[in-house]
Amino acid sequence: MLLLVICVSLITIFIQTILKRKLKIEVGPVPLRAYSNLDRLIQRIFIIGFVIILAVIYFVLTPADIYILFGFAVLFLSYRTFMEYKYDREEREYLLSFVSTLGLFILFVSSVFYGIQYMEPYKEAEQQIKSFTPESIQQIEIVNYAWDENVRDVLKAMNYKGEATIDDSKLITEILAAFSETELQTRDVSKVNLNNYYRLYFNGDQSIEITVYDKFLTLNTGELTWLNVKGENKVYDLLNDNNIEWHDPEI
Repeated sequence: MLLLVICVSLITIFIQTILKRKLKIEVGPVPLRAYSNLDRLIQRIFIIGFVIILAVIYFVLTPADIYILFGFAVLFLSYRTFMEYKYDREEREYLLSFVSTLGLFILFVSSVFYGIQYMEPYKEAEQQIKSFTPESIQQIEIVNYAWDENVRDVLKAMNYKGEATIDDSKLITEILAAFSETELQTRDVSKVNLNNYYRLYFNGDQSIEITVYDKFLTLNTGELTWLNVKGENKVYDLLNDNNIEWHDPEI
């Protein structure tokens, strides 16, 4: 997507440069000049909205939602093109804005398809995690690890704490219910806390490996998918607090 943004930007600048030379368009010294008080107010609303959307995408949404930003930018430049055509038609600056609008529209359409492809593995992983049923799982093997961040050697930093094998259908049902109740967020994991985590091996109709951390989960089906946990991680709390019979690591 980044490569497409760069290519479209370069092509847009190239076309604008040709238009400036061929039509002798002189760009005014004041960018986004206002044609009236109402126009100035509308521009400020657009700018504030742009900043808010950018912050929401960064902190709350996912990179797949970048199409919202491009769509908003298309609206803003379409408005600018209309105002320049209406009030400064002779200056022909609206042609430059129109080219920018077309470039952003291409990025908007492309970002929609990018978002669909980006979200697909997350949605499949979330659906797979929450589709387990007690009837399809005969056994859950759990291995508990702790991570020492002060140790640089990866093999020495991962400390084996214990393991457990769960055959009890009631406890299996509780664990699966905790997965269903945990709200997962399809977002890249930004900060990894490996202090204490549980690796679960589901043995049943299909073998699945899920690692449960404090703030996120990973699903391993041959490809590793990371999912943030939004709010309370009920699976982690259940494994942390439940009276599970852990086998001490071998000495």
